[in-house]
Parts: sequence; C-alpha cells; structure tokens
Amino acid sequence: MDLKLASCTLTVHDVAEALGFYWDVLGFAVRDDVEFEGMRWTSVSPPSQPGMQILLQPPGADPGASPVDRQAIEDLIAKGLLSRLIFQTDNCDAIFEYLEAAGAEVMQEPITQPDGVRDCAFLDPSGNMLRFTQPRQMAEPLGSPAGTRRDRPPGDLNAVTDTSRLSSPPLGQAHLVEGAEEALVLSAAARLAGQREHCADAQVGHHLF
Repeated sequence: MDLKLASCTLTVHDVAEALGFYWDVLGFAVRDDVEFEGMRWTSVSPPSQPGMQILLQPPGADPGASPVDRQAIEDLIAKGLLSRLIFQTDNCDAIFEYLEAAGAEVMQEPITQPDGVRDCAFLDPSGNMLRFTQPRQMAEPLGSPAGTRRDRPPGDLNAVTDTSRLSSPPLGQAHLVEGAEEALVLSAAARLAGQREHCADAQVGHHLF
C-alpha cells in the first residue's frame, strides 16, 4: 500500500496577504483559488512538488466553528502556536539572507543543531512558523575509523588495515605470547618425535613377521 501526503492546511488571517508571501516571496505556484460565500481558499505548492498542496484558509473556514473558536484560532496563530511548516533546502544561509532581505520576520538565525542539521526559522504574515532545514552531510559512521575492515568493500584485499589491531602487546603480555609460542613449538616437536617412534616400531614388527 503506497501512501503519499497530498495536501495540508495552513490557517491564515488574510488569504490575499498570505498569497503575496507564498507566491511573490517564496515563489510557490498557485494550484487552486476558490471563493465561496464570502470566503476564499487558495492552495499553493513549491514548483518542484506540484502534487503536494498547501491550502491557505481563513480561521472561520470550518462551518462548525463558533465565534469563540475562531477567536481562539486567531490568538493561537498570532502566537505562532497553531501551525508550522518545515522546508528542506540545500543552502540554509542563502535562504535566510533572501527572506530577511524580503522583510520576513526572523524567528531564528541559521544555527547548526547537535545532529548536524543546519536550520533557520521565520514567521509568515499570519504568524505561522516556517522552518528551513539543510540536511547534514554524509559522515563516517561513529566508531568506524577510516581504513578499518568495516569500511572495506567485500573482497578488497588491498584496502588499508586497522593498524591499531596490529600494534605490539604490553610487555607482560609479550612474555606470555612468547611463552605460549615456545610451548606450542615444544608440543609440536614432541608429537613429531612420537610419530617417528611409532613408525619405527611398526617397521620392526613388520620385519619380525
């Protein structure tokens, strides 16, 4: 089952004023513009996402909203608490300079977040928060220094090896390693001598019979 987000709703104080920002400043395309019973609904979208529409609607668009509800919605919009949109950009600093020069209200200057994402934030004419994020660049996985076996393509025998694993052991461990190697050599020699004696006994028995 393939699901895609087709539209979202953004409540604005004045649709015409909001359209001037999203169309003239951000350069969004107008997809629909409908007026009905004294109200106006307009949908816009980034040019690169024609299938994703942002519906700009007034606070009283819901017929079930009472005057008290509408006032509460307007208060929340004014505080920037009702709606927010997050856009992705390849240059956060450039979009910040552009929007600031266009007169948009700055909420946050560009900063690099702890996760490496760089972002900034503005308010649209109605007070809705718009955040512009620049994804962090691809980096080496944590705990995987360059050149380790983890970074090697399968079968790449010429790749650099993790030299930290090839360093000499501490002095005490070095003596243990040397002793273990000597014990292995003596054990191998003993096994070989035993095999030779067994072969000699077998040859003597063969001659006796």
